Amino acid sequence: MSARRRHRGWAGFTLLEMLLAVVVLSMVGVLVATMLAQAKELSSDNDRRDATLDVTRVVRLMNEQWDDRRSTIAIGANGEAYSAEPGEISFVTARSILNQEWPLVLVRYRVMLDPASVIEDERRYDLIYEETPLFRRDARLVAAADEDAESARARMWEGASRHVLLKRCTNLRMERFRSLEQSAEERLAEEEGDRKGRGRTRTEEDASQDRLAELIEESSSGWVVFDLGTAQVPGAVRILGEYEGELFGCVFVGAALR
Repeated sequence: MSARRRHRGWAGFTLLEMLLAVVVLSMVGVLVATMLAQAKELSSDNDRRDATLDVTRVVRLMNEQWDDRRSTIAIGANGEAYSAEPGEISFVTARSILNQEWPLVLVRYRVMLDPASVIEDERRYDLIYEETPLFRRDARLVAAADEDAESARARMWEGASRHVLLKRCTNLRMERFRSLEQSAEERLAEEEGDRKGRGRTRTEEDASQDRLAELIEESSSGWVVFDLGTAQVPGAVRILGEYEGELFGCVFVGAALR
């Protein structure tokens, strides 16, 4: 056999070598696919863990600020210590996150629609946080004589710092509630009509209190949904939503602390 033929034979692969190569390549492919799947699962777990941490931090922040609020400083239209308009809640607190050198800050949490989600199948919402330094006798808290409520509220938040706490939440909403006592008092006021504004005898006053107790007892729940038509400040506000698959909620109950 010539050297040229021997060289041509050595350049090829045997069937066994081809089978071994295919097996090795298959094993490498399976190994790579397994590693990619594990990496994807780990990334998904990390994303869920990050979402849980983000939600936990935000809920803890809201609770801490609400617990350290100042109920002696009025910001509501009728002298209330907090304001709860549809889709937002604001109050004064000593727990600041954006202006930590200030002893008091006015904060506001707002639910706002993400404009980019309008064209999507499911609308998304952002939880917005706003904060502005506050003096105890801040002139912004006092509406001018010729100023309407909307203008006074806009002036109050001029120059406020703003931060998005949670972006693109699903079904993010604020629900407003009032206690049974609030609801019963309104029903009693409707029943009494003009009689409530006139001077009443002790007997009439006792009868009114008895009727109020009856109305409270008739109710079957501790809280009722807040009627948007009433001017009364809700007794509680609840924020609910879902962020990156993580459900969360926070309740603000308006009992005076300081």
